Amino acid sequence: MRKCAVALVALSFFSAAAEAADPPTIDPLLSVSQQQAAAQRFDLALQSLAEAAAMEPDNLEVKLQIARVHSWQGQYDRAEDELIDLAAADPDNADIRTALAYLDYYRGHNRQAAAEFSRILVTYPAYTDAVDGLKLAEEGQQVAAGFVWQFDAGFERSEFARQPTTPWNEEFAQITRFFDGGATALHARFDYYDEYKMANQYIEIGVDHRFAPWINAYLYGGYTIDATFRPRWRLEPGGNLRLVEEDTDTPAIWLTLDIKEDDYNPQVQIATIDPGLRLEYGDWAFSPNLVQVEQWGLTSIWGWNMRLDGPTGWEPLHFYVGYANAPETEDAITVYTASAYGGLVYNVDDAHALALAYTHDDRENSWIRHVVDLDFTDRF
Repeated sequence: MRKCAVALVALSFFSAAAEAADPPTIDPLLSVSQQQAAAQRFDLALQSLAEAAAMEPDNLEVKLQIARVHSWQGQYDRAEDELIDLAAADPDNADIRTALAYLDYYRGHNRQAAAEFSRILVTYPAYTDAVDGLKLAEEGQQVAAGFVWQFDAGFERSEFARQPTTPWNEEFAQITRFFDGGATALHARFDYYDEYKMANQYIEIGVDHRFAPWINAYLYGGYTIDATFRPRWRLEPGGNLRLVEEDTDTPAIWLTLDIKEDDYNPQVQIATIDPGLRLEYGDWAFSPNLVQVEQWGLTSIWGWNMRLDGPTGWEPLHFYVGYANAPETEDAITVYTASAYGGLVYNVDDAHALALAYTHDDRENSWIRHVVDLDFTDRF
């Protein structure tokens, strides 16, 4: 009887030891979820991962795999929220950063995805997932570079204060054809202006050409049909010359020149000349320039303009802000105008973009003008 009791005690001890040495594991569930996701059985994959999460609620691999499945399922916003939470706790984790880069790729943001994959590979050059992701994103960029047409359209609304003036409306549409991989662009544009209780229609054609990576130029010309308040003819030449190439310690420096010649009538011809600089570093750019307006036969008026472009922290969204104190010509009358302006550009994907802008114009001894502008871009 005593031997039996000893045997039972020993059996209980070894059973408990065996259970302690071999606890339940989530590995089979992770493996099954990967197979289910590969077969596009995403709901089943999420069920398997939910079981794994119940066993190990704080397991990073489980949380990351759930976010990946949501991204493969097309639930991009949900996947992004989950990955951002994980990145906040472990910002240098290559797996999390790679999953975020793939999310950009799935959304069609190839440029942003390629940039993030490249940053990951600087630290982890042999990381296969990032190598494969970079290749996919670069292939996506090549497809985007293959777009040969671009359509732009927009609407602008102006309201006035201080001096009663009827609101203005402007609509435009522009079609552009690219050649030589984007080195040359030809465009045709139509603008409809509703101002001063009158309407003017403007037609323009133009060409842009990149002679080399460090120099480009453009030439536009347009005509207003039965002009009343707009110039009858307009000619716009200009270009950019890179003086310094960007490197890790130095921004790229460009010399810029924009010229606009407006012909209102044989007695009124007004030229606007804007020489300036553009400093580029990464996603940032700063553009200061002078503004000279001259009516032929009369004295010149000078002013200045400064603009800053940069990222918002969310890759698809960029911003710009600026301020100018410069002469402005409206209806052949040139007056100093203080302008504060800014806008947001949202790159929906490589083929589509939206832009929203606001401008506050304070025209000397005249009106205050509030301008809201919405533009759309489609590349195909």
